[in-house]
Amino acid sequence: YFSSNFTLTIGGISTTLLSPPTNNYTNTNDTNFNCSASSESNSELNNITFYLWNSSGNLTYNLTKNISGFNDNSTFNFTFSEEGNYSWNCLGINNASNKSWGNNNFSIVYDITKPNLTLTGSLPTSETSNSVSKNFSFNVSDNNIKNCTLIINETISLTNSSMNTSLEQTFTKTFTPGTYNWKINCTDFAGNINSSSKNSFTITAVPITSSGGGGGSGGGGSSYQVSKSVTPQTYSATSSEVSTGYTKKLKKDEKINFSIFD
Repeated sequence: YFSSNFTLTIGGISTTLLSPPTNNYTNTNDTNFNCSASSESNSELNNITFYLWNSSGNLTYNLTKNISGFNDNSTFNFTFSEEGNYSWNCLGINNASNKSWGNNNFSIVYDITKPNLTLTGSLPTSETSNSVSKNFSFNVSDNNIKNCTLIINETISLTNSSMNTSLEQTFTKTFTPGTYNWKINCTDFAGNINSSSKNSFTITAVPITSSGGGGGSGGGGSSYQVSKSVTPQTYSATSSEVSTGYTKKLKKDEKINFSIFD
């Protein structure tokens, strides 16, 4: 038998990255990074270090904080001076010299550049019609484009979240009589927004036609009047107009044709 016992201590440390989440985009240069460390009960925490690398893998910044106890949340602040893609992690160490990184580096993109937006083609013009389709074409370029929207009378009308920055993009919408102000907004994932110039056009309803006849007078001095006959107007509402809401003022005997769909 052995004259004495030997002691074996098994312990360790774990580090977790908390915020901002990975694949994050920001246009705020002053950013807080938060990570936590936990140590086994026999060895208290000693310190934790924050590391930030640029897109080339070069260390941009690091800072060590002394910590204690067995659980700790630490916040590190960094002010970005250059746009770009960055990655970050934290390394925790306890008093037993056990070390632990976060499982994976988190990524963050610092972007303060607005999307480049240009209207293309012929802009919608005023015309006379009871229902007409208009195209709104544009080009947009941005490394981190999120979506573009068509704004009609200060309200979002259409949104495209699958932008192809290498091709001309087009919104198409049907309009009934009225005056419309419009513009296009494009937004990137960092929250930068660019707007086109504001434009307008007017759709004027087709005039209602009327027909009538006149009578003559003959001997005896008698006279009569022939009333004018007006053909009631029938309007047609497209499925798209019914879906989004269709409004029309009607005169006597006028009608609206539309389809009921699921």
